[in-house]
Amino acid sequence: MVLTSSPLRLAAAFLSSLITLALGVGVLALNGLNVATVFLAAVCMVIAAAVVVDYPISATFDGQGIVRRSLLRQRRCGWVSVETLVRSRTRRRPALDPKAPLPPATGGLIAVGTARLWLCDRAETAAQFERIRELARDAGVEVRAEMVVGR
Repeated sequence: MVLTSSPLRLAAAFLSSLITLALGVGVLALNGLNVATVFLAAVCMVIAAAVVVDYPISATFDGQGIVRRSLLRQRRCGWVSVETLVRSRTRRRPALDPKAPLPPATGGLIAVGTARLWLCDRAETAAQFERIRELARDAGVEVRAEMVVGR
């Protein structure tokens, strides 16, 4: 079973990384080599590389574990290295009341174990969630994520 990230969010992430990379190279080209421009260009390149290497495009679930694919790499995470599945948050507390309770998490799934692995940037359908829960339960993985209502 495959979960895919939102095409619009993927386009925005990769476009912003290209803009960041262009900004770093442009500052370096326009102002020459000095400590500040080299530092800024390096930071911009690291940010752009992180997006290209690590932003999740898709996650495939099977009996052996999870395969998470990004633009430049694919990572297999066996069920034995996953302790639990949780959900990422997409909304914060209301700005007017910082002590208000957090709204329920409605983002994509995160596999927590030896590392935290963000699997997808959006919630799955109810049928997909039930299949993931079944695969995780068969592997002895706790699913603390709740199904997102309305999907």
